[in-house]
Amino acid sequence: MVDFATEFQWTIADSGGLNFGTQHQILQDVNKRVDECAKQADLILLIVEYDRLTDVDDHIIATLRKTGKPIWIVANKADNSIRANEAYQHLSTGFPVYPVSASHRKIDDLEEAVVEFLKNKFPEQKANPEEE
Repeated sequence: MVDFATEFQWTIADSGGLNFGTQHQILQDVNKRVDECAKQADLILLIVEYDRLTDVDDHIIATLRKTGKPIWIVANKADNSIRANEAYQHLSTGFPVYPVSASHRKIDDLEEAVVEFLKNKFPEQKANPEEE
């Protein structure tokens, strides 16, 4: 992705979901991909429902904590201000929370925060590597 204001570039990897206690080869392969993505990630964005964390979400959070990587909670379907405010209950995880709504294209705050995080982590990255 590119932040067009600064031309700062980054990559997003969608790993799929974690599946616990399964013997199915496809689901084990998904889990392996998740592990590989987490090891390579500079930042982990965990997408959950705005109004609840399931037992599976709690298990995923516990698993991701072990990576030592920064984790942000992306609270999906926060389609209005009431839902967005409700999403902040996820602060109980100890991670920053970003309410979003893909259907209403409310992702700007998250995108700006990701760019700022990465710019601070990699200040040496040039805005446009081709301009040397």
